[in-house]
Amino acid sequence: MLTTRRPSISFSKTIEVLVGKAQVKFTIHPDLICARSPFFDAAMKRWYTEGEPVTLKHDEPDLFNYYLQSVYADEAAPLAGGTYDTEEEMKRAEEKEVKGLLKLYIFADRISDLTCANAAIDRLMKLTMGYRGVRIAVEDLLEVWRLTPPTSPLS
Repeated sequence: MLTTRRPSISFSKTIEVLVGKAQVKFTIHPDLICARSPFFDAAMKRWYTEGEPVTLKHDEPDLFNYYLQSVYADEAAPLAGGTYDTEEEMKRAEEKEVKGLLKLYIFADRISDLTCANAAIDRLMKLTMGYRGVRIAVEDLLEVWRLTPPTSPLS
């Protein structure tokens, strides 16, 4: 059985990524993120040669934070956990998680992080095909279709 190794991470070397209109600052380890995303690999090369900061002004800081959690955990982690007082509260939390996973997929697809995109789909499958069978709203699927290129597996 073949397995892939995670890249070694230099914890002394970090860079900043500015996200959203408010330019929320994230400090990340470029070794890890560049190994997963050709987009970030190119952005880091530009940062090293030209000193340009990496900015994602059209993205949501919460989504980028979720992406980083997925990268560092090497899986699409649940957005919310815990206990719920009612079935309705649990249903709302699951629907929110489905929307978050779809957004994560769109972002990962855009930056060509296939590992993260696959992890988002794996988690979606667990939610939608499990014993509870959480449904994905048609309008959410249409949003994925609209925001991903025709070559994307979900288009």
